[in-house]
Amino acid sequence: MVLRNLVNAANELDSELCTILSRGVDEGASMTGNRYEELMDYIIEAEDYLKERGVDVD
Repeated sequence: MVLRNLVNAANELDSELCTILSRGVDEGASMTGNRYEELMDYIIEAEDYLKERGVDVD
């Protein structure tokens, strides 16, 4: 579940970056702040999971 959430978050953030780059910075992003926070929570969860298993994530 953690890995799936991490992959989904990476894909959505990558898509959003492409949207911003194609629209231009002035047009803004399409992702809501709440969704961004949710995706960042997935990334933090994955990082914590890896740290618990002794992986150096820094």
